[in-house]
Amino acid sequence: MKNFCTVSDKNYLHLGLAMHESLGRSSCEYKLYYFCVDNETYTFLCNYNDERIIPISIESLLKTNEDLQILKSVEASYEAKAVSNIEGIHSPNQWQFLYSLSTFTVNYCLRNLNLEHIMYIDADIFFFEDFIYAFNDIGNRSVGVVEHRLLTKNPAGQFNVGIVYFKNDITGLGASDFWLKCMKDPNNEFSVDYGSYGDQKYLELVYEGSGEDAVIIGDTCGHLAPWNIPCHQYDNDKKMIVWKGKRQKLVYWHFSSFVPNFQEDTYVVGKRHGIYEINISFIREKTDIYFNTIKKYKKSLEN
Repeated sequence: MKNFCTVSDKNYLHLGLAMHESLGRSSCEYKLYYFCVDNETYTFLCNYNDERIIPISIESLLKTNEDLQILKSVEASYEAKAVSNIEGIHSPNQWQFLYSLSTFTVNYCLRNLNLEHIMYIDADIFFFEDFIYAFNDIGNRSVGVVEHRLLTKNPAGQFNVGIVYFKNDITGLGASDFWLKCMKDPNNEFSVDYGSYGDQKYLELVYEGSGEDAVIIGDTCGHLAPWNIPCHQYDNDKKMIVWKGKRQKLVYWHFSSFVPNFQEDTYVVGKRHGIYEINISFIREKTDIYFNTIKKYKKSLEN
């Protein structure tokens, strides 16, 4: 049994449901602990007929959980302000709170639910291949992170929060505790160098501090995001991506800032990242699959 967790409100529920469907490509059994930011999402998932999804109400936890209460009061980081200005969906402080929930949910699953391990997945990630590739890359390690896969240094950090893995052992739990502690205290000793991008840049410290018990997911688990499209090469004949000379199956895609137009049946691949369309045929097939899947769930939620 593999354990996943994710977070969304009603605005991203159709993305979370699509992500859940993509997890079902695996033959491995799993549970998805779905942390619901609003009551609409929680109520919908409580009535959703799928025993693999375990809905958890953030609003209910806020009444008693001290960690959540502290995170709710933290002022917005540079990235939260920037994203709020571009996306226009939430206030900067709400974006900051949403960013901190990846950190919180991981720790809650380990400490409060006492799960043997947990893999956090952003709701806008979609698997095109079996998720077991990611677990194979992790092996027996306690912490697993993914790189942004850029060819130059990224001010937001080496690692992306889209997928993060922690085992419930001394190293994994300690790393999760550290990550949460950093997010709860915006004036922590590392904040000047690592606190400008929400929870993300702190992953460098998590990775370094975990030593040989940490691993970068991506040896066999090929993955793309709009920001690293130009950093890969592509084998159209074999329908594989090429990262640093190594051919890989496209196991998952992080559809950050994917902007669909369901009425016109069109989409922008990564608006905030400046990627409007992709002319690589097999990649376009993948993005079409994603568009049609989220369109299906968007329609079902509107009925």
